[in-house]
Amino acid sequence: MELAKLAEVVRNYKNKFDIRWPEEKYKWQNIKQFQDNWDIDAENFVEMLENAIPATNLLMARNFFPRGMIIAFANNDPEKVRSMFRNLYNEQLDLKERITDFIKKSEEIRVKYGADEWGNHYQTENVVSIYLWLKFPDKYYIYKPMTYKNFIEVVDYQPKSDIDTIKPIECFNFYNEIKELIKADKELVGKLSSSLTPDCYNDTSLNTLVNDIAFYLYQEKNINQKSNEFFIETLNNAQLQFSQENRFYNVKISNNDYKMLVRTYNGNVNNITKNQMPELREDIYIAIVWCNNSKPESIYLVPSTEWNNKNSDIFVERNYEGLPSAPEWGINLTKNKESELEPFEFSKVIYALNKQAGNITDDEKRYWVIAAGENACEWETFKEESIIAIGYNDFQLGDLTQYDSKQAIIDKLKAINEEFASKKNDIHALWQFANEMKPDDIVYVKTTRTEVIARGIVTSDYYFDESKESYNNIRKVKWTNIGVWQSPYRQPIKTLTDITTFKEDVKKMEEIIFGTTDEQTQLNKYTKEDYLKQVYQSDEDYETLKSLLINKKNIILQGCPGVGKSFSARKLAYTIMGEIDDTRIKYIQFHQNYSYEDFIMGYKPNDDGFKLKPGVFYEFCKKAENDPQKRPYFFIIDEINRGNLSKVFGELLLAIENEYRGKPITLAYDRTTFTVPKNLYIIGMMNTADRSLAMIDYALRRRFSFFPIKPAFGSDGFIKYQESLHNEKFNKLIETIKKLNIAISNDESLGEGFCIGHSYFCNKNADECSDSWLKEVVNYDILPTLQEYWFDDKDSYETWEKELSGVVDDNR
Repeated sequence: MELAKLAEVVRNYKNKFDIRWPEEKYKWQNIKQFQDNWDIDAENFVEMLENAIPATNLLMARNFFPRGMIIAFANNDPEKVRSMFRNLYNEQLDLKERITDFIKKSEEIRVKYGADEWGNHYQTENVVSIYLWLKFPDKYYIYKPMTYKNFIEVVDYQPKSDIDTIKPIECFNFYNEIKELIKADKELVGKLSSSLTPDCYNDTSLNTLVNDIAFYLYQEKNINQKSNEFFIETLNNAQLQFSQENRFYNVKISNNDYKMLVRTYNGNVNNITKNQMPELREDIYIAIVWCNNSKPESIYLVPSTEWNNKNSDIFVERNYEGLPSAPEWGINLTKNKESELEPFEFSKVIYALNKQAGNITDDEKRYWVIAAGENACEWETFKEESIIAIGYNDFQLGDLTQYDSKQAIIDKLKAINEEFASKKNDIHALWQFANEMKPDDIVYVKTTRTEVIARGIVTSDYYFDESKESYNNIRKVKWTNIGVWQSPYRQPIKTLTDITTFKEDVKKMEEIIFGTTDEQTQLNKYTKEDYLKQVYQSDEDYETLKSLLINKKNIILQGCPGVGKSFSARKLAYTIMGEIDDTRIKYIQFHQNYSYEDFIMGYKPNDDGFKLKPGVFYEFCKKAENDPQKRPYFFIIDEINRGNLSKVFGELLLAIENEYRGKPITLAYDRTTFTVPKNLYIIGMMNTADRSLAMIDYALRRRFSFFPIKPAFGSDGFIKYQESLHNEKFNKLIETIKKLNIAISNDESLGEGFCIGHSYFCNKNADECSDSWLKEVVNYDILPTLQEYWFDDKDSYETWEKELSGVVDDNR
């Protein structure tokens, strides 16, 4: 081992200790929680397990659910799980056998109780090491394969090879050596000791400190300098034109996260936090855009503190001439996904740059995209009342005209709930809606990132409607076009977005909407042929799916990410209706806090105390029941597995069954009778890569038919679409994705439920299927997903990263 390199690691860790501690303290708190609650002989073993095992990112994350699965296992067979832990914690037995036996027994339970639905038990060597560390924190450590591998590479450590030793034990031995070396660092030990609070485990052995050093080292390794590509592509897409050549334009920009790593001109790296620089408020960085040949060529991000510092080494009297071609100053971006970069208000940057370039004036008509609530749940109200609206009622802000700046909104939210004040995108949307949107602006209503259902003209100033229970922030709109159109580009995730400066996108949107023959509010007919053309299913699968829904009344579409479950659900409803009528479709999304009171009926606060109010499902059932023509209605539930389904449905578990439709039941709250009408159909959706579906109540599960939606690369529809693009690189990429899906399916830790879906590659014509778009899909959709799948299998990730990048690389 290179002790000098280890000393450098520890020295750097000490320098960052105070900044990191608030976010890393949870590890010591997790041990304390486990130690306080663990009782192997507890009468109610499941309840004890839930209280003892911490619900943190160590044991639960996106597409990774070891905590949820071990609790699910205990619900099915508590005594077997109890014996598994008893054996794991028996220090008289061989450690290797204990670890392997725990994993083996987990697989046995998975196969016995949920082979068809539990594709993964998640009890890996990493997870079992965490169980050991929680129980014996003075003896064991957290084993994370990539973290351990990185540590030994940095300090040039050669582990002793032993064919009988498994990796966790090899890691434990290494960390023991590290622990003995850092014990001598009194300063570091003192920092830890003084930081531990009563809710933390007293880590006198320093085992958890060693873990944290390893995590820190791995995090540092992955802070890779982000190139300008994403920024330049964003600016280019905005069709910016500059009249003055070879010059810099600059604009202040902001970022939601005040804790950012900043690299200064002289090479120093500083971690800026909100507490250190509260005076920064919103404008944290200066964007310096170099323009050449009427196009942005590069963009540099400079900390505003450096920019405003007269003694800064970055500029000499603002002399841009001396800027290096690849500056080391500016922000060191650690992410490369669009969603991670969205906090930089690109719309603000683009708008300001356009004004500087003389491309737009303040009185120019602006174009906006707005979401009609979660899954377009407010669209019916928007349409009937000729309005658009924004909610965020939990913010308790009231009339937005009382705030003279975004900062005033932030200050108000801080007084209500500090967490609210951090939601800068939501705050920005509220501010723009109330202050920047103007009458005569054009607004498009989106349902998803690829679908638009309306175009309108804003006809009023902002006003606040106190009579509404939610979505009180309102503007009047005259609807010019209502229908369903595929967006010519992927819409932003945000609730409200100003797209004025994206002139080509606006032009395409207008052409698509006004180019259709069914304008205004005339309903479009929708047939089976339309469905098969858009959804990429076989004729047989379509007939089976349609038959299941009509006969059972309740189905769940399940599939891996990107197979178009939401898209298929809506289109399936259209085919049964025979037309596109979104007034007979209700979209909602379940989450962990969704309740019976939200769904059926419950007491809600008002000025006089509390009032009994119907929930969304109750109201939609009444709407379907009162339809004089008894036309079909469709209630679509996204992420249906994320709710506590027995709690949400309550006594309606019986009423939703086909044979009980139309028969009255008594509601719990007001003791009135209620029926679920025969002309209402329920479509649920769940992601098979999200194994929290294991928690679905069996009583509810038998009331639904489950239909798999699979990647459709081999369907006739997709093949026809693929051929229409006439793009060899696209063909190569699809073939590579097919091979990737085979590898995912054969991976014991993943399986078919984690395959890559076809929808990532849809909705393009031959002109739009560019090399840059293919590269974007790979870099910002596929690779981040694979990184999550193989977070503990670096070799697999790097193999497929190389394969995919090799296809879309511009040089190939």
